[in-house]
This record gives sequence, C-alpha cells and structure tokens, in this order.
Amino acid sequence: MDRISQAGSSTEKGGQELPSLHLYLLDDSASDLEALRNISLQVMQSRGISCEIYTFQHPGALESAIARETQYCVCLLDILMYGGRPLGLTLARRLRAKGQQLDIVFTTSSDDYMLEGYDVFALGYLKKPVTAAAFSRIVDHLLSRRGKSCSTLNILSDRVRQSIPLQNICYIDVYGKHCHVHTTKGVLSASMRLKDMMEQLPTDQFLQCHRSYVVNLAHVQSAASDHLQMDNGDRVPIRIRESLSIRQRCAEFLWTEMQEAKT
Repeated sequence: MDRISQAGSSTEKGGQELPSLHLYLLDDSASDLEALRNISLQVMQSRGISCEIYTFQHPGALESAIARETQYCVCLLDILMYGGRPLGLTLARRLRAKGQQLDIVFTTSSDDYMLEGYDVFALGYLKKPVTAAAFSRIVDHLLSRRGKSCSTLNILSDRVRQSIPLQNICYIDVYGKHCHVHTTKGVLSASMRLKDMMEQLPTDQFLQCHRSYVVNLAHVQSAASDHLQMDNGDRVPIRIRESLSIRQRCAEFLWTEMQEAKT
C-alpha cells in the first residue's frame, strides 16, 4: 500500500468548496499502477484538490483497507487481473454489497465488461493507457456529481423554513403524516404531503420507486430486485412489479451522467 497526502487548496473558481478525495487504485501491473498514481497526483496537484492516494496490487488488500475507511472515497479498479480474470469487477460487486460510501471507476484495456459495470453503477471507464485528459474528465464528473448546486427543496421543519440543496438529498420517505428528507447531513422532518414535495423535484433526477419513497438517482449506488442501495448506506424498497423498469431507469441516469462527463 502506498499513501500520498496532497494538501492543496480546496476551492475552485467561484469559491466553491471541493471535497477532499480518497483515491484507491488497484492494478496487478506495477508499471500501470505507477503510471495511474502519477497521473492522479498530477491532475490533483494541477487542480489544487486535497487528496490521499492509496495503491494496491491485490483486490483483497484494497478490500481490507477500505473496510476501515470512514469517509467518501473513489476506487479505480483494473477489471482484468492475473491472467485475464475479472477480479476488479468481482471486487466492485463485493464493495457494493457491503453498502460502502464510494464511487467506482474501472480501468480496462477491453470493452468486453462495460455492460456488467451497470450492475455496480460504475461512474465511468478509463481506457488503458490512461491519459491525464481522460482522468481529468472523471474528476470533473466526480466534482460535478457531488458538488453541483442549483435548485433547492423548500420545506417547513419544526416551524423553521429550510431550503435544502437538491444534491444533498439522498431520498425521502413518508411515515404517518410526515415526510422525512434524508440528506448527506442528517434527516429533516416536514409536515407535508409527498405529492406536494415532488412538485419541487426535477423528474429527471428524482424517482418515486415505492408508494412511500422517492430517491435521488445521483445517490443510488446499486439496484437489486427488491431495493436500491443508497450511498449513505441505507436500503430503499422498490415496487417489486416495477423492479425491472426502476433498475433500467437507474442505469439510464448513470449512462446520461457518463455521457455528460465525456463532453
């Protein structure tokens, strides 16, 4: 394992604060791993982004290290390792099953496993040899996905008006006469109908997956036949009879984000 601390400025133009990134790199080739590490550090330094970079040549070592992680991180996983086995994809599935708060980017020399990447909601793919320009586009997408701020959801919580940035909302559930807004910073309760709340939410980003639940597709990590795994560790139930269409909607949202990241 290799740890690099890069203490840079954490703001971009316009004064927007950027999150510190923990990058976990996996590749069985020492030379490819070193090249990816150097490119990652180069891009982060050029952006002035604070980050920590960890490198691994074995999936098990990365899995053990990330189990101790306490904050959001990004895993860049080589798909084919040690004789062409899809060990990176297998690891991604295990990480998703554990519900850890992370994003996954695959590095690969082949396009054969791109469809399988939808199962684990991979944020993107980097074709080998990885270039600084390609890695920089992934960073743009990461920062945009986790930091873009536009509209807000306006609610009355404990008699206090609250304006919640949409990107901070993970999901909303209904219990009794109250809606509970689960955000990246906690849960807010509002005496408000879900129908009225949904009128404030963009339909391209928010999906009512169950009579009592609405999810922010940007915070969905993976989709199973009976639930969605959210990036805060929670599981949200879905309508079983609409399971296929809900999972397809999640995949389409991810595909759209990946295409936007390329432009």
